[in-house]
Amino acid sequence: MLSPLRVLSRKRVFAFIPTGSRLLRYTSTHARVPPGGSMSSRNRAPSTATSTSPPPRTQSDHASAQKVEPTTAPDSAYWNDQSPATSSSAPGTRPAPEPSDSGLTGKVESVEINLAPGLELRGHMRQVVGAVLDLLQGKVNKQKMERRFWADDAVFEDWASKAVGIVEVDAKWWGLKAIMSDIDMIEHKVISVAPKRVDMEVVNKYSLKALPGVEKEVRSIVSIELDGDDRIKRVCDKWNGKLPEGKISEYFRRAAAISTAKVVNVPEHS
Repeated sequence: MLSPLRVLSRKRVFAFIPTGSRLLRYTSTHARVPPGGSMSSRNRAPSTATSTSPPPRTQSDHASAQKVEPTTAPDSAYWNDQSPATSSSAPGTRPAPEPSDSGLTGKVESVEINLAPGLELRGHMRQVVGAVLDLLQGKVNKQKMERRFWADDAVFEDWASKAVGIVEVDAKWWGLKAIMSDIDMIEHKVISVAPKRVDMEVVNKYSLKALPGVEKEVRSIVSIELDGDDRIKRVCDKWNGKLPEGKISEYFRRAAAISTAKVVNVPEHS
C-alpha cells in the first residue's frame, strides 16, 4: 500500500513508493537552490560522470552550428526524359539532366501530354508530339520549324489543304496562325505509339478572324510520322477521322497549299 504524499515545502515534493529496498524520490523542477551553491547531494539524482562546465563558444562554433545539412530534392518525373540520380552523384545533390539531341527542350509549351492506359512516350518523340500539339493550336515559331526537325519532303494534310515539301508545310502552319483569331484545344490523348509513329485524338475549337463570334469544334485523328533521321516527315490531321477522297478534292487541296505558300509571310530560316 502506497504511503501518502508529504509536502515538505511549497517547491519540493517527495513521493515514497515501496520498490523493494529502493526509495524513489521525485524532486520538483522548481526546487530551490541555496544562494551561492548547488543543491545538496541528497536532492540530486546520482550521477556516474563528473560534471564540468563547457568551454565558452567561439564565433566559429556559432557559425558551424548554423550550418544546415543539404537535403536531396524529391525525385520527380520530367516530361523530356531526365535521367535519374546515379550513385556517382555527390551526396545531397541531383545531377543535371543529360542533354536531349532533339533540340526542342524549352521551346515546347505542351509539356503535359495525355496518354491512353499502357502507353509511354519519352525523349525525342515526346518533344515532337508536344511541338505538333503547339502547332495545332496556332503556336508556331521559328524554333519549332527549324529544318533539322522537318524532312525536306515533309507533308501536312487536313480536310482543307495538302502541303508537300517543307516550304509549303512551313507556310501552312504560319497561315493557320494568321487566319485564326483563337484555337482552343479542348482535349487530346495519345492513342497509339510506335517507334516512328504516334496517333492522337484531338478536339479543337476554331475561331476565324473573318467570322467574328463563329466557332467550329472539330474532333480529329492526328498522325505524326518520323523518317530515318527522326525528322518529321508527315503530319495528317483527319477531321472526324477521315480525309477527302477523289482527284477533284486532291486538286483543290493542293491548290490551297500552293497559294498559301505564295501569300503567307514566313520568317527566314538560317
